[in-house]
Amino acid sequence: MKCTVPSPPMAEPNFKRPHFNSLAMRAGARDTICVLCRRAPTHSCAHLPTKQIGFMGGVADKCPDWLIADLCQTCHIEMDHGKWRNDIEIRWKAHALTIQRRFDQDILRVYGEAHDWEQWEFNG
Repeated sequence: MKCTVPSPPMAEPNFKRPHFNSLAMRAGARDTICVLCRRAPTHSCAHLPTKQIGFMGGVADKCPDWLIADLCQTCHIEMDHGKWRNDIEIRWKAHALTIQRRFDQDILRVYGEAHDWEQWEFNG
């Protein structure tokens, strides 16, 4: 007779992360143009969908403010409900362009060596 030892139960992963709210990151969208169409003024900061970045998601579960994109109303609607809804590549492109804008606006800064992640500072 073969003896089997049951495995210990796996712990449920805790997907709740501390929330990062930043007025400076959101205010950086003010008086700018959309990072995607480059035509219309920015309507608001679009947050990346939580389920696509490893959060549990839910009605009131927004991703942190460092995962935003400066979009006009048309592009924001396309991102949330239209042709870009499941296009993670365009979402990350919009996010990367927004982060670059925050560096240009001096809202985000890097100190020290580029590889030294401990030196990063948020100015907001």
